[in-house]
Amino acid sequence: MLAWLRNCCMVTQWLRGYDPCPAFTPGDLEFGTKDKVLAIGCENGTLECLHLETRATLCRFDIGAPVNCCCFLGDYLVAAGCHDGTIALVDIRHSRQVFSCIGA
Repeated sequence: MLAWLRNCCMVTQWLRGYDPCPAFTPGDLEFGTKDKVLAIGCENGTLECLHLETRATLCRFDIGAPVNCCCFLGDYLVAAGCHDGTIALVDIRHSRQVFSCIGA
């Protein structure tokens, strides 16, 4: 899991039927995690997306500045607002490449 300080997070319903770990069987205490993705922005400048039900890391991006806020824009795009004033736009289907960076 993430060892860095977390600045922000956002959960969304995503990829209905997508199963990154088909052998995973949810425990009895699992509730409301099916088909949900958590985006986490970190102080070290990374943005990670996790599949909640399987706890699988879907992608990790090096944004380059501490991430102060993040927001899903549809099924695959995440906007990340950074401490240096930039806004990074990432496509979580391409797990390491920042799609666009706007700002300072």
